[in-house]
Amino acid sequence: MNATSQPGLPWRVLTAWGNLRGSIRSLVDCELTEARLVVIAMLSGLIWYLQTVMLFRLGATGADLVGDEVTAFFAAQFIVAIFFRTLMLYGVAGLFGLVLRKRGGEGSWIETRAAVFWAFLVTAPVRLVLMLLSTAVAAEMSPTAGLAIGQAGQLLLVIVLSIFLAEVHKMKAWTIFAGIAAISLVAVLLSGLLPGAS
Repeated sequence: MNATSQPGLPWRVLTAWGNLRGSIRSLVDCELTEARLVVIAMLSGLIWYLQTVMLFRLGATGADLVGDEVTAFFAAQFIVAIFFRTLMLYGVAGLFGLVLRKRGGEGSWIETRAAVFWAFLVTAPVRLVLMLLSTAVAAEMSPTAGLAIGQAGQLLLVIVLSIFLAEVHKMKAWTIFAGIAAISLVAVLLSGLLPGAS
């Protein structure tokens, strides 16, 4: 399929949920370029920025900011979302690529980046909705329920990321998921042991 006959990116993000493995395979097979991957990473960052703005407007963050402080906050968050978050995704993809290739993964470096960036973009709209829902539930009903809904978005990201990485590296998704879950659990336990963490 050539580039001119491919559906638009928003439609591909929406339809990815019907066939997650097929969506990453289609992305990898359509002449991957670094420029395309950067756009995907930045778009996921833009949705994250919209989430930050909405949470601010709902009073969940930055409630004590006024005037120029609000403008500075939004500008700083935009830079973080578009530039620093993109660099963070490159770092995450590099780590996954290094670990999975040492474990017998067959994916190339650019395919690994595609899997990571695509996972963040495909899940970004759903995680945005879940975060807004968690904020509303926490404010109106139960902080614990709100937290659970918010964490569901992170779990969804890990699941989709595991599927995409498994597809490009020709591995089992559950092994990648288990590895990410184990590392996350260790990180949480260690953070609880650090002074001032609680």
